[in-house]
Amino acid sequence: MTVLHLFLNMYTRQVTRVSWKGVFSPPFTLSNGVKRGGVLSPIVFFIWIVYCIHSLSLPLAALLAEFLLES
Repeated sequence: MTVLHLFLNMYTRQVTRVSWKGVFSPPFTLSNGVKRGGVLSPIVFFIWIVYCIHSLSLPLAALLAEFLLES
């Protein structure tokens, strides 16, 4: 299994259930977001933010990207 396969398996086809007062919901698929507390979550979030900033193609976006890269 490659690192890419591992990454894809972690963030696709996610199914979860909600527990409330000891009762579980039926399983449902998670369709967006990153895993809370996941080791890769900050990296995935950073990549997404940089992508969004570059998609804007604005001088302000370039300044914000520089700030994020230096932090």
